[in-house]
Amino acid sequence: MKTLFSFTETFYYAILFAQRTVAAKKTTNSLDFGTVVALIIGFTVVIAVGFVAYYVISKIRKSAIDEEQPPTLSEHLSKFQEACDDGNMTTGEYATVKAHLSQEIMREVKQADTPANNNDRPVFHPK
Repeated sequence: MKTLFSFTETFYYAILFAQRTVAAKKTTNSLDFGTVVALIIGFTVVIAVGFVAYYVISKIRKSAIDEEQPPTLSEHLSKFQEACDDGNMTTGEYATVKAHLSQEIMREVKQADTPANNNDRPVFHPK
């Protein structure tokens, strides 16, 4: 997603605007209260917009990553079952694939059942 300006570009232009405003006021040798307040509000708005943009982009990226998870081994097994039922593979080929995927599924289950610290002790999870 291409944005019109990145946060750094927006911040750069806000600083450039502030410098030009200050330079224009230096010709009169005084900064009035309204100009200072406008600069503070402008910087605050730029920073707030930057934070909101960062939050929205991070949520969009996280949802995109969550949606792109690869299929599980059991889903693969189901697809091969459908292929066998449709006649796209023989029952012998399906039996070979099923045996291999079943071993992989059992390996995943076994790894999920082992404790995280690899000391064969149960892991304490406080409530």
